[in-house]
Amino acid sequence: MITLATFLGGAYFAAVSFAKLGAVESPYLRCLLIAPLISWLIAIGCAIPAIVPTRLHDLNLGDSLSSKLFFVRFVGSNVKLLRCALLFQLLGIAATMLVLWAVISGWVSYTVEPVRLS
Repeated sequence: MITLATFLGGAYFAAVSFAKLGAVESPYLRCLLIAPLISWLIAIGCAIPAIVPTRLHDLNLGDSLSSKLFFVRFVGSNVKLLRCALLFQLLGIAATMLVLWAVISGWVSYTVEPVRLS
């Protein structure tokens, strides 16, 4: 999840950074162009706490009941985080498809002034 979000976010960021967002006329279209990046950043933010431990847990391995309860709570919270990350990953992919459709259909137009060499 983290690798896919990082790869897609990096590739899309490279494409958007070369596209000159300041040349897009509508602020709504600018938000549409940035939406996949924001979605993928949220996906990474949700997936990292599921993998990297964020706090130290008091766990008595000799007590099987407390270990089981800890495991159930721990796995349940991680599954929720990973589902949230998957949702934002899919939203980012859908937003990318929407951006591609907007560019292909001509909704996104750039007003770029020619560069004058002097």
